[in-house]
Amino acid sequence: MPGLKRKPDIPGARFGSLPGCPVGTRWADRRSCSADHVHPPLQAGIYGRKADGARSVVLGGGFDEDEDHGDTFTYIGSGGRESDVRWGPQTRDQSFENTLNQSLRMSALLQKPVRVIRGSELKSVYAPYAGFRYDGLYTVHNPREEMGGAGLVVCKFDFQRCPDQPPLPRSEIPLSERDDITMRRVKFKKTRKQEQGNAVASSSRTGLSKSRGESVSSRASADVIEISDDEDEYEDEDEEDQEDLFAAIDKVEREFQIVQQELQRLNQPSDDLRDKRGRRELLIAIGHHVDKVLKRKKARSADVGWWRHELWAYVSTFLPTAKTMDPSHLEELYLKYEKREKEKKRRR
Repeated sequence: MPGLKRKPDIPGARFGSLPGCPVGTRWADRRSCSADHVHPPLQAGIYGRKADGARSVVLGGGFDEDEDHGDTFTYIGSGGRESDVRWGPQTRDQSFENTLNQSLRMSALLQKPVRVIRGSELKSVYAPYAGFRYDGLYTVHNPREEMGGAGLVVCKFDFQRCPDQPPLPRSEIPLSERDDITMRRVKFKKTRKQEQGNAVASSSRTGLSKSRGESVSSRASADVIEISDDEDEYEDEDEEDQEDLFAAIDKVEREFQIVQQELQRLNQPSDDLRDKRGRRELLIAIGHHVDKVLKRKKARSADVGWWRHELWAYVSTFLPTAKTMDPSHLEELYLKYEKREKEKKRRR
């Protein structure tokens, strides 16, 4: 980038954090981020030059193979499209002949810190709710070429967050809203809300309305946590429905109809429950229900791994915001509570 060479005093050309833009600084769009010099390019995801390394990168969800774990992530390099195409799927191999990829490789060699900005379109629990957010400095490691999922070569880089920085905000959006199923669930719920509003307006004229919430709540007791043993309560549709935008979410939600009250009680702040034991009992009861659903899915040769993740992802949306956690961690918590209760019963 000739501009970096001619004007080394440009703020964005500096390595490291910039004055006035601490970790957590947010922008509504790339233009605002560029105006603060944290990541000057309006489109490119990498800012730097091959001679002395990259200054900044944007994690915006442009490649499906980007893997984000917060303090570490794997970044897919630049290129892979025709020279006159800036957006769209990868159509050709990436390589280290690309100067932006060379700049990241130089960063790995020199271990100079790189500014990292995350965008809201990134499918990650660490993504901001909207716009872009500066998440601090990272070092680059292990630059390499690998075969990507599309059968084309990609340049990959591992990033490691530098120590002694403010922690990353993690719970702006629950993980369940950052995977495919629940990103669609948001759309699904909005659609259903609109449909229910239309149904209420229509039924008020016919006198035949009956809310979905009433029919669900009438099937469970608010004081007794019991889960139905009816293994055939619901019939499965074809598993290919999982690819539909709304059918998959509908299937997951339907599996929880008989425990909606337990889920709603789980969503109450801790002060509204008698003690922590009450929340543990709720989670154990809901976990037993999930186990029964998975047992039924396994008997029908369904994708149990898919169902396990999506069922626990759904449960995680009912936790208080401060308690939001990865679905797999929530399942581990349930198993720990269940084991503890079994041990108590054995000692009695």
